[in-house]
Amino acid sequence: MFQVIGNSCGEESFNPTETVECLDYVYDNTMFETTFVTELDLVCEEADKTKFLGSILMVGVMVGCLIGGPLSDKLGRKLALTFALAVIAPSVIVGGFIPNYYAYATFRFLTVVSVSAMWIAGHAMVLELFGKKVRKFAYTLNSIWYSLSNLLLPGIAYFIRDWRYIHLGSGLISLIALPIIYFCLTESLRWMVLNGKVEEVKVKLRHVGKVNKRALSEEDLDEMDYILETMAARAKTNDERRLGPWNMFAKKFLLQTLILFGIWMTSVLSYYALTLNVEGLAGDMFLNYVISMLVDLPANLIIMASVDKLGRKFLIVVGMASLGISCIAMGFMDKSNSTVIMGLFLVGKVTSTMAMNTVWLYTAELYPTNLRSQAVATCSFVARIAGVTAPFITKLEMIWLPFPMVVLGIPAILFGGLALFLKETAKVHLPETVDSPTLTKDEEMRVNFSESSTTNL
Repeated sequence: MFQVIGNSCGEESFNPTETVECLDYVYDNTMFETTFVTELDLVCEEADKTKFLGSILMVGVMVGCLIGGPLSDKLGRKLALTFALAVIAPSVIVGGFIPNYYAYATFRFLTVVSVSAMWIAGHAMVLELFGKKVRKFAYTLNSIWYSLSNLLLPGIAYFIRDWRYIHLGSGLISLIALPIIYFCLTESLRWMVLNGKVEEVKVKLRHVGKVNKRALSEEDLDEMDYILETMAARAKTNDERRLGPWNMFAKKFLLQTLILFGIWMTSVLSYYALTLNVEGLAGDMFLNYVISMLVDLPANLIIMASVDKLGRKFLIVVGMASLGISCIAMGFMDKSNSTVIMGLFLVGKVTSTMAMNTVWLYTAELYPTNLRSQAVATCSFVARIAGVTAPFITKLEMIWLPFPMVVLGIPAILFGGLALFLKETAKVHLPETVDSPTLTKDEEMRVNFSESSTTNL
């Protein structure tokens, strides 16, 4: 702090040319009784440690993407989800009761890694448990629920103003969800078949028939057994179980992989850059957080209403183009015109969310079952590399005032245009193997059977 030379709090009572070490700190407890920052005095010389915690979040997401895909593809969607949630719950709770910065940072890292891995496994499971007719609704409802569930945090923080008990409340919610996922959720039948668990799938499908009160004749059962055995044999012959991220760069997938990398990086960078630089939303911090979550809902509703009718490519192209135009316009807008800037910001936020959520769905549909989670995880990992730079985008203003928004806008328009070279996946069955881009008759029969029954497992 500046050296005190007077008896008042006015500017004249401090010497700006001399600084002295603070002996004690007095905090404003109006908003919160206690926080992690105030308890450990992470201010002044220690203030950069809070920024490091923000960096841990993005690095944790990257690590979670690296291990989440292989974990989900090798162990199964359900087991990966259960394992991740089993790490999240105690990490959140214990992290809130450790009065040590480095221990807290460690538990924060474990939490974010597990959350990222859970996203990957959950995303693949949602797509594989539902047929093509309801896949978009299941996926979009999952995204909407994500936005709405985030509203629990400001609710907890509003009524509980101690950071330790905020951690406890958040961790208990995760703990409650753990047995629900383990006992009520079924494993993806697609994953089970392609990983040699044919007999278990047969038992599950017979159970589905009983639950749905569908009488299966011996001929139906024999046909089902034949289809499952054929799929498993084809997967084993093609060595589908050994697929890894490197298969995304095979000649068949190379162009779409590079284009998807660009779309992922641009949409994620824009989303976080806009979110982290939302100075226009002045006022109550709880209300600001709620608005930042609710603004994602229109994007998800647009996806639900049009993703099948207009197609995945159309939403990505329009979303990326709108994002790019709004960012560039925002960069050249007079800063005094706050209303227009806020409108452009909201357009950019909605369209970046629309593009980002659609490309999650789109990426999973473009790759076969035993590469699906790893493909999404790899794209997400690459995108987070760009996301790490999001907090520093505004520093480009020192070079040229509109530069930050131009940097966000031009790549968005470019990769939105390149998305036109990708194939459409709307109303198309998910690919099962690398060598079968279209379904054989046996696979078509199997999909029709599973889509009419497995949803009610």
